[in-house]
Amino acid sequence: MRTTVRWAVPAAVTLGLVGFAVAPGASADLPAKTPQEVLTLAGESDLESFSGTVEVRTDLGIPTAVLTGDDPSAPMDDDRTVRVWRDGDDLARASMASLMGESTVILNGDVLWTYDSDTATVTTADVTDKPESSSAPWTDEVPDPAEAAQWLLDAVEPTTTVTAGEPTVVAGREAYEVVLTPDQEGTLVGSASMAVDAQTGAVLRVQVTAKGATSPALDVAYTSFDPTPPPADVFSLETPPGATVEQRDLSGYDSDVEKPQPMVEPTVVGEGWTSVLVLPAEAAISDGAETPDSDGLGADVLPADILTPVDGGSLLSTARVSVLLADDGRVQVAAEEPQLLVAAAR
Repeated sequence: MRTTVRWAVPAAVTLGLVGFAVAPGASADLPAKTPQEVLTLAGESDLESFSGTVEVRTDLGIPTAVLTGDDPSAPMDDDRTVRVWRDGDDLARASMASLMGESTVILNGDVLWTYDSDTATVTTADVTDKPESSSAPWTDEVPDPAEAAQWLLDAVEPTTTVTAGEPTVVAGREAYEVVLTPDQEGTLVGSASMAVDAQTGAVLRVQVTAKGATSPALDVAYTSFDPTPPPADVFSLETPPGATVEQRDLSGYDSDVEKPQPMVEPTVVGEGWTSVLVLPAEAAISDGAETPDSDGLGADVLPADILTPVDGGSLLSTARVSVLLADDGRVQVAAEEPQLLVAAAR
């Protein structure tokens, strides 16, 4: 379940900071809009057909081991680039490159099709009767500025001062900017903002900056964006030569197929910029592990000099985020001052 944990820290930062500031760039000549008008433009956007490239950059100052169980001394670097296409509710595609190759996920009507170039494996599934509680284990969450912005829209009041920023250009498109400044004591977030496409209302970029920082802790942005329907052949389900094809049953898992583990949903405690994202112990246990500390997320795999022993667990904190690794296996993450996170966990 490392995917859950890996996204938990950026998600928690987004919940508490849910901010997104547009980086300096070209200015745009647009009619003036109030912050509320810009938020309404984004909230009422009904764009269903588009394509583009999304880049995600994170700089939380946390060792990779906290999120993945990899080399504890390596700094967290979760930068990624995803190409996305969508045409209504039944046609969607996402492709993400990595050092090992490229993974592609396509939804075409009732068929979910995935391809992993590293293993040369195609997986297909009929999603007509897919249980709502299940999730396809071979798909990664696709970063989406609009989803991050929804967290923003939900968390704006009453702990935030919202002002209008200067119109800007993102992914070659003119956009409005809304700037958010936390009014809540104890948050590590200095400012946040959101860039909204002036024509379609699509969220083009979200970015979060910690107090005293000059670069963002979280940046989710389109680098290219086309608000027109993609070509139909983008969603074609063609098996690459030499690929192995596997069929998955999502309506009632076959006994011959390894049952995928359901995504363990985190819970949110508190409100506004100091909200705490809590992952249950089972979310912090990697496949096959029997105890929270047996693989990947326990304090035992991290260098002692980056952890602070506290009542009930171990604390890892940076200027951007606080992470509490509880003795019972829970992981609590927040963009708030560490002493407040520890106090809230008692």
